[in-house]
Parts: sequence; C-alpha cells; structure tokens
Amino acid sequence: MRKMFLALFVASVVLMVAWSKVHAQSTMPQSAQQPRLGLVVGVAAYRSLNQLDNTVRDAQLVAEAIESAGFKVVRVMDPDASQLREAVAAFSQELRRVDGVGLIYFAGHGVQVEGVNYLLPADASSNVATITSQSVNLDNLLFLMSTERARARLNIVIIDACRENMFGTGGLANVRQKLPKGSSFFIAYATSPGDVATDGEPGKNGPYAQELATAVKKPWVPIDGVFNDIHNVVASLTKGEQLPWHARSFAGNFYFSFGPEQAFWDRIQGSRQPEDFLEFREQFPSGRFARNACIMALEFSQTERVALPPGINACPPGIDGQSTAELFPRSSLEPIEDARLKALSCEELWVARNEIFRRFGYCFRGEKGLAYFGNRGCTTSYDDILTLDPKRAIALRNVHTIRSTASAKFCAGQ
Repeated sequence: MRKMFLALFVASVVLMVAWSKVHAQSTMPQSAQQPRLGLVVGVAAYRSLNQLDNTVRDAQLVAEAIESAGFKVVRVMDPDASQLREAVAAFSQELRRVDGVGLIYFAGHGVQVEGVNYLLPADASSNVATITSQSVNLDNLLFLMSTERARARLNIVIIDACRENMFGTGGLANVRQKLPKGSSFFIAYATSPGDVATDGEPGKNGPYAQELATAVKKPWVPIDGVFNDIHNVVASLTKGEQLPWHARSFAGNFYFSFGPEQAFWDRIQGSRQPEDFLEFREQFPSGRFARNACIMALEFSQTERVALPPGINACPPGIDGQSTAELFPRSSLEPIEDARLKALSCEELWVARNEIFRRFGYCFRGEKGLAYFGNRGCTTSYDDILTLDPKRAIALRNVHTIRSTASAKFCAGQ
C-alpha cells in the first residue's frame, strides 16, 4: 500500500511540474526567428499588354532583401494565369502549416474593375471584359491568407502595380474595408489608391522597390516606420507624383530586421550560464534586452553557484511597451468568467494571459512580448513564477482557463 501511495505521489508531482512548465513556456512570446514565408511575383513579359521594363528586376531585388530579413522566399517570374494561381494556392497552403508571418510582393500590371482589384499574369488579355476570369482577385488573395484559411500571425501584402492606366479605370481600389474580419494584415501599395506608379528608368529599379529593399534591412524599425520612410523617400524622388500608401488591421508591432543584438540574444536566451548574459550586457549595455540579461545573470549566478563581478546587481531600468490598460485588472484576484473569455479574439487571449505574468514581474524574452509589455522594472525570468507562491493560485487557474479557451478556438502560438 505504501509503495502504491508513493508511486501515485511521485506521478502526481511529475504531472504538476510538467503542467506548470507547459504553461510557463507558453508565456514566452515569439522569437525573432519565428517562421517567415514570402511569395515574390514579378511580371514584365506581357503578351497582349504593354511590357514593363523593371518589374522582374524589382521583384528579384525585393526577394533578396526580404531573404536577408529571414524570409523563406518563393520567386515566380512572368507566370501565366494558371501558374500564378497555383503559386498563390501553394503559398496559402504553406501558411496553414506555420505559426509565423506571410508576405506577398507583386510587381506588374494591376487594375480595378468595378471596385475590385486584379493582379494580371503574363497572358492577361487586353480586353477588360475578360480580366476577371484571367487574373488574381486581390480580395480572394486576402481571404486565402486570412486566419479563416491560414494560421499566419501576420500577413503582409505589398502591391507594386498600377504602372499604367491601361483601361482608364484608374489605379487600385482601397481595400481597407475589405480586410477579412479578425485577421492580421498589413497592406501596402506603391502609390495611393486610384493613382498610377512610375516604372522607373529602363534598366534600373523602380523607386518604390529600391526604397523597400533598403528600408526592410534597417534594424529595429517597426513596420509602420519602414513604410513611412518609404513614403517620404518615394514622394521626394518623384516630386510628389507618387505617394505610397499603407493600412493595417493588427495590434502590436513587426520588425523586418533586428541587427546583431537580436542574433546574440536568440543564441543565449535559453542558456543558464551567467557569463553568457554578462557578455551580452557588455556588448549591448543599452540594448533592448539589457535588463533581461542583467536579471538572468543574477538569477543563474545563484542557481548555478557562480560568483559575479562586484557591482553587477545594478540593472538598467528597461524599456516601456505599447500596452496601456489591462483587459482583466483583477485576474490575479478573482476567476475570469468563461463567457468573457469566449468573446475575445486570439490576440486578446494572448494579451489576457501574458498580462498576468507581467503583473508578477516577468521579463519577456521574445520580441512580441517585449514590444507589447516592455521590460521596465521586470524582476524575474523564471517561467514558473505563478507556481512558486500558493497565493497566486487564482492567477494560475486563470492562465489555464485562458489557454483552454484559446485551444478551443484553435488559436496559434498560445
């Protein structure tokens, strides 16, 4: 009997530890190395329409730039209608498999017909009446990339089209009101809705593609900043004739490039060796993760019994995040009603769960958590902070309930 009781006790302890670790690990936000998938399409050799000088060159330039930012890129040049549809279908299929970021860049002819945007393949007809059957409907493309069809955290769609007003219909229509509900999108046009963009000088890249390829390589510039810079440069180069446009439907930030600090941090953040974090702090004393590195050096010096240099306990204050009011200010003190959780989106559930950890001083290690919550004044990097104190049992139960709700909604990355 004693052996059976001991076995049951040990099993229960193992399950409790495993359960707490699963929930603690889930609080660690996305790394900068989250999956990134790109589809880059360039169409220049139109058979029935005016050929374009620089679109394939622009597409190759942009593909190289986003590859340097960590995207796995599929390049499709001068596709006919069938090939373009197949590429889009394969790309959306791949997005269903991953929890990451999807990006599509299209350079070529684009038109709107009765308020609907179409991206034209190489074999598109010069007859506007047949455009709808031959081309890729941008609304359908957005739907294929939406959370109803894919699992991508963020979808970036960049349309470098409208280089001619071929059918007298003007440039592309504004898609802001057509973005699929509940999905995270960033949409960018090379010029304002309804306008026409320049193709650039023959044999050179267009101004939009050139600046896009430059801007995405700048480290720690949020996506809005990237496209604001593109707008300003292109407007200046074209003397105001081409004004790039963008819109978003997601909360939070996205960074194309991170620079050497993020690469170093990604390499060491799973370490338990204090010297790794001391080296990071020495190289990046004012970096975004400098406070995390200091806190982790102090914590692991105790658990690993490693002596630290004198004066190392003076950690930098950290940085602020973008969050303001909490969704559930009392989630550490009282249970959250199931009905309130079920009404939340996947992103809101992520916020509700992680604001509990932030409240207890957790130092977020990934870029998403750092951007949203910051690390100003955080006090611990231990993932099991809610299991260390019985007084935090309500908070821990709420974390479990939020995760269950997110799982029932098939939320990715929860």
